[in-house]
Amino acid sequence: MRRHLLFPAVVFLVGILLGIANLHTLPAQESLTPFVSSDVVFAEKDGILAVEAEHFFKQTLNEKRAFYLTTRDKTPTFEMDGDPNHTAGASGGAYLEILPDNRRNHGEKLIPGTNFSNEPGKLAVLHYKVNITNPGRYYVWVRAYSSGSEDNGLHVGIDGEWPANGQRMQWCEGKRSWWWESKQRTKKEHCGVPHQIYLDIKEAGEHTIHFSMREDGFEFDKWLMTTDRDMARPNDSGPESIVSAGKMPATFPMVAAASNRDTPAQTGTPTLAAKKANNSPALVLAANQFSLDGTDYYLDKGKWLAINPDQQKTATITKEFPFPAGNYNIILKAVGENDGQSTYDIKVSDNALPQFKCPLSDKMFEEGTKFYGRWKNISIKAKETISISSTVGTDGAEFSRARWAAIAFRPADKKTKALAQTFLNGQTKSPQDNERSANIDRSTSPTKPVSDKPLIEPR
Repeated sequence: MRRHLLFPAVVFLVGILLGIANLHTLPAQESLTPFVSSDVVFAEKDGILAVEAEHFFKQTLNEKRAFYLTTRDKTPTFEMDGDPNHTAGASGGAYLEILPDNRRNHGEKLIPGTNFSNEPGKLAVLHYKVNITNPGRYYVWVRAYSSGSEDNGLHVGIDGEWPANGQRMQWCEGKRSWWWESKQRTKKEHCGVPHQIYLDIKEAGEHTIHFSMREDGFEFDKWLMTTDRDMARPNDSGPESIVSAGKMPATFPMVAAASNRDTPAQTGTPTLAAKKANNSPALVLAANQFSLDGTDYYLDKGKWLAINPDQQKTATITKEFPFPAGNYNIILKAVGENDGQSTYDIKVSDNALPQFKCPLSDKMFEEGTKFYGRWKNISIKAKETISISSTVGTDGAEFSRARWAAIAFRPADKKTKALAQTFLNGQTKSPQDNERSANIDRSTSPTKPVSDKPLIEPR
């Protein structure tokens, strides 16, 4: 009796388990299957052609890695995928991601032929049919979403060929956002060189465009080709697709792009007094006015002090206060970055001010008042030592560079403003600084670095 009851129960339980397993495996399998017919051909018109990434008619070499469809209502189920759904802002309401993604930062193992392929056409290849009426050189742009250092590479080819100028497309800017790019990674420039990603199409007619994986985790929204070498980067989803044969593929429900998380909420209209305080003149020491000798900073782009995180994580620099004694509101003009929140520590002699943590930017680096550190009513004596220390942040994959552009001192009371008026009237340098400037050898390059340390360019 018990045996008869047990058997149906076991069958029922196995059925439930199989059903649960299918819930996890079927969506992934379905999401790599093309839903565009092989008779659909996208058309070039007036030297431009655009195609949604998900509108491929075939995918090959997808045994180890594959491009999977993500929409508002469907996210592939993979244990090795550390990204959330990024459909917000995606063109056509969908995008593709190369999965599984088991290398998200430099510390994780690189496995050529599995999670990385510097050779094009070897892993996860997409195929698109296009019709070209104006042969020539076509510069290829791709709209992608990169959130780290190991999900930002792709290859492009044509008609079964993978020319050198279609290899190693690279993204460094626009992190954590949908971003158009057309740059080729080189040994000298890892962030890519513009105008070097192109396909030479010699004959009009039908061709097949291919994209293949370079790094897993790559998120692919849309691509375009243009004969205009100097085309400006689109700031939206780009040109619309046109078909010359077949039916235009359907799109998915759109999801509005998320607002900039770093934009502070409005809390009301600033008072007149606050406006006057914020707009009153300040005495400024630019970063490039500091001597870098004996520090761990380098001068970035001729205007920011920055840290190379491969060598140091913290740097400190000091300068004698060159302005009159008094009470000042101090403003540190930090630079927002997208790969970590840098921290900044200011000291006036032995008086350590509260630490400032710079907000994240959605760009590789960005200046603006929302990235300023502020300290009010700080008493400073003439010739006191001002010390600025900064420490790089990290997003778990890459490090920021703790960049900053200047430190400013705004008189906090009428007495200090009166004492500082000489400098506020355009003499923002101290007499000592002016004397040093007058003694500069003008026969040398005005862009000569302030340090003999090698200039380390940002990523």
